[in-house]
Amino acid sequence: KLKSHYLKWKKIYCPALKNYVYFTRLGWNHLVERKKRSKVEYLKRLEILPYAKKVINVSTTIQSRDTQGGIEYTNLVALIGGMTIKVTITRRGRKFTFFSVRRVV
Repeated sequence: KLKSHYLKWKKIYCPALKNYVYFTRLGWNHLVERKKRSKVEYLKRLEILPYAKKVINVSTTIQSRDTQGGIEYTNLVALIGGMTIKVTITRRGRKFTFFSVRRVV
């Protein structure tokens, strides 16, 4: 159910990037198919997944940026509902894609 909801998001504008961020299978697969992640961590990330959209939409500054293997990784952080949520977005070429979400403790 959450997967079909996620895939309906398509794209959302991000003021920090001054561009749209697309929600694709890349982000979904990263969240659910990582073998190193414990079941508890997996469930925590799925629980806060709906907040990722809001973090992207309200963030006006970039927390950090790194490039590895020709892929740029950008992190956005926002305080939402008393939780600090970190969202990672990737960029290849000109397209920004949602990659991951996690709670920062």
